[in-house]
Amino acid sequence: MKIALLIVVALASVAVIGSVILQETGDTGLGSIAGQSEKLFGKAKTTGPQATLKRITVVSSAVLVISILLYNVIG
Repeated sequence: MKIALLIVVALASVAVIGSVILQETGDTGLGSIAGQSEKLFGKAKTTGPQATLKRITVVSSAVLVISILLYNVIG
């Protein structure tokens, strides 16, 4: 069981790293604090591949956290 969870942790961590690296950067800088960017509160919705990468990041991060917690409970 521990080996299976370690494999899930490894795969989820690779998925998180890959999806974060492939996402576009948000080069808004401090302009987002002053309200110069509409991306701060989600007014500029992402579509297409960027939305898919965001979903992959969220799901794989959740899987990573849950599998690490399960591994600690079991171990």
